[in-house]
Amino acid sequence: MKYFSQLLLTILVLISFTARSAYFENLNGHIDNNCPEWNLARFQNTNDWFTVGVDGSKANGFDYEVAISRDGVDDVWCALVPDRGIENENCHRVNLFTQRPFEKMHSLPAVNDGLHFNDLEMQYDFYLKNIAEITSDEAIDNLQVGSILEILSRHHLGRVVNKYPADKYTITSGVAYFASVNTRTIGELDIIVYDKETCQVVGIGEAKASSTNSRELSLKKAHIQLKRFRDFLNKEKRKSIKSKR
Repeated sequence: MKYFSQLLLTILVLISFTARSAYFENLNGHIDNNCPEWNLARFQNTNDWFTVGVDGSKANGFDYEVAISRDGVDDVWCALVPDRGIENENCHRVNLFTQRPFEKMHSLPAVNDGLHFNDLEMQYDFYLKNIAEITSDEAIDNLQVGSILEILSRHHLGRVVNKYPADKYTITSGVAYFASVNTRTIGELDIIVYDKETCQVVGIGEAKASSTNSRELSLKKAHIQLKRFRDFLNKEKRKSIKSKR
């Protein structure tokens, strides 16, 4: 009876500790079979914290800028979800439910990103195809405007600036983190970069598709969100060390 009581107590302690452990949740249906589980161990070597904005954002302090305007983010979103775009006044520049949604951008100059598009229509067509493939592959439902820049950041970081080459790193998004199971969401991670072989996360980014007048405020918010997750990781590390003593 004494042995059984001690065993039961040990099990209860383990269950209690597990319930208090950090918890991560993938917000869409995509699972990387090579790195299927999100846990604290994957964030042990995270040392790159960065911000991504739209064209012109680096002048306001962002680390990276994707070659698309704030209005362009709306345009691509409208073309991707025309059923919702038809009710949005920001979609008036896009030909919804057509083969050429960006026809009005034909002959307008592309936003330079080194890919040498002939015009803005060609550039947005490229973005549209890229995002449509990713949302399909990763079963991303209910696509929000903010997700457009997050997804475009993958191509920018992996191929345009070659910071995280696609042959070595996977760039994803849509992971929420919690203090433990069945607790309120602390935050969501916009951009996550991890090594394909080790599954170790090397970089975390925040994407803000903000207008010129709101970029400083958006950048400040992005830094707060990055700090919140760093603080979360540090707190969990201290808890882990304390439990091993």
